[in-house]
Amino acid sequence: MAIKRKGAAPIIEIEAGVRFSKSPSLYEASPFVDRYGQYRHSDWPGKVKTEADIIAGGREEARVHATWPAPKGYDKYGGRTDTGWKEKGTGFFRVAQKNGYWFLITPEGKPCFYTGLCTVEPGVGERTPVNERLYLFDELPPRTGPSAGAWARNLWGDFSGIEYVSYYTWNVARKYGESWPEKSAASVRERLSKWGFTGLAKWVSGVPNVPYLPYLAHWDVPNLADHPDVFDPAVRKVFADSLKQQMGDGIKDPWIVGWSVGNEYPQIIKTAEIRSILTMPGKVPAKRALIDHVVHTTYNGSTEDAGKAWGLGPTGEDALYEGHPDAPAADIEKMRRYYQENYYAFMRDTVQQNDPNHLYLGCWPVPGWWENDEDWRITAAYCDVMGFDRYAATFTEPYLDKLIKEGNKPILCGEFAFPPYYDGMRGFGRYSTIYSKDDADAARYYRTWMKDAAANPYCVGVCYFQYRDQAITGRGPGRGEVLVIDENFAFGLVDVADRPKWDLVTAVRESNLAARVDRFGHAGIELKSK
Repeated sequence: MAIKRKGAAPIIEIEAGVRFSKSPSLYEASPFVDRYGQYRHSDWPGKVKTEADIIAGGREEARVHATWPAPKGYDKYGGRTDTGWKEKGTGFFRVAQKNGYWFLITPEGKPCFYTGLCTVEPGVGERTPVNERLYLFDELPPRTGPSAGAWARNLWGDFSGIEYVSYYTWNVARKYGESWPEKSAASVRERLSKWGFTGLAKWVSGVPNVPYLPYLAHWDVPNLADHPDVFDPAVRKVFADSLKQQMGDGIKDPWIVGWSVGNEYPQIIKTAEIRSILTMPGKVPAKRALIDHVVHTTYNGSTEDAGKAWGLGPTGEDALYEGHPDAPAADIEKMRRYYQENYYAFMRDTVQQNDPNHLYLGCWPVPGWWENDEDWRITAAYCDVMGFDRYAATFTEPYLDKLIKEGNKPILCGEFAFPPYYDGMRGFGRYSTIYSKDDADAARYYRTWMKDAAANPYCVGVCYFQYRDQAITGRGPGRGEVLVIDENFAFGLVDVADRPKWDLVTAVRESNLAARVDRFGHAGIELKSK
């Protein structure tokens, strides 16, 4: 390096040599995953080296749990029994407001601030696809014996024969042996209680008689562009029948907090979707309905004026339907909102017609993962409780506070998390919107988040995503010579060896229990026992 001066400003010249070399192929660097589902190419404190480490983790958990008493002062659904405030028990969850603060009311009529946990399925971890990339794995679980349940085929609605394995399930089988399904189910129940959770959240199964938030899908309903054509009576019938079948006997289940249909961004009607519909044949019911709506609300019923504005020239109704309107952005947005209003209204009305007793929570939009803020307003208009997901460092921020107040509905966060990245040393991905350095850093985020959620007058609860870490090679579906397929983040409260992350779990317990008490203090409700 040489420094030269020209006048008063120095000029720095730097010489460097660069050598390029071919990066190793996946095959040359494999295997990436050890026999316990961990990253092979680095080491860290607490990494599992033998099966004895997994079993020792179970003993440590029993020791810690013995020092943590179970929460007291709650009914079986998580409602406080010591407030002096009791609503009428209806046999189902509902909401009520007290001193300006919203609360869930349990089936027994007790007020509740809900703390939930996502993706709980005892002993079952998210499986990773193995087709055409077997070389990534040092060893795969036996297909017979206790580990047989680690294998699966044709998941995620893909029926192309893809095989999957769960190292988490294999490790649970190592931990408990043949009786792993029963013992892991008992472990889940104890963890939920000891860690301060009211119950479960989304994506759960296998834990009866615990509150939960079931998810209804519409994979079996035909889409027009990205969503079902709810303006088509035939599609409406298929959609309604599907929802009714999925709900089944759940309409009688007091443990269900509320229903939701779909999840996050895929449930948003997009601008591009509307433009695509406008290129379809004129007989498509959605196209006709969208055109009719804007013709009557913007152009006072004049097809000639609409045709001029849309580049079709003065024209009649049939020509509008059969043409390919190049509508201005304001008209496209009006169509988009109209479609979204009808779509959300149909889902809400169908769910409530089948089940008038349970809450309807909407479709969990993520603030910012949408076309514009109107998507929050429309969602809030068509639900009992505004369910949303949020991956951010804070529970709310000014623009979201404004939307919450405008909606004037109780809110429930269905997913939040701060997945540790561990400086990339453990093979996990770095989440794009929010991540933490390690478990202790995630614990700091969690404490702040829970404190803020409990203080928010509209919030009736929050749910953490998720129970256990994802596979470092991804959760699928897919195949081929790639290292990661879909998500591979360290979201979990437990690792791939079913061991609690104690720095995080300790904060989770303390924060959950504090929030379930502090909520009442914020509302000016005195508890007889804390």
